[in-house]
Amino acid sequence: MPDPPSASGPTMARALQALGEQLQAETTCPLCLELFSRPMLTACGHSLCSSCAQDLLGSPPRPTACPQCRAIIEPGSLRMSPLRTH
Repeated sequence: MPDPPSASGPTMARALQALGEQLQAETTCPLCLELFSRPMLTACGHSLCSSCAQDLLGSPPRPTACPQCRAIIEPGSLRMSPLRTH
């Protein structure tokens, strides 16, 4: 009985590249487009760098729209994200 087909080199390379791109997208701030720095989690479930969130909320902080889904982000509602980055 023949062995089942295995992932070929080019197929595996494409899968790894897609996985890498997905991982990068999930760890990149939508505002500064860098890897998260001290990520903060919004009530709507999106993440932003702490400094980007502060810039977005302004000084003095005021409610603003989430850059991902446009839900309102209230000052003081951000929480530390479970993401661990630099």
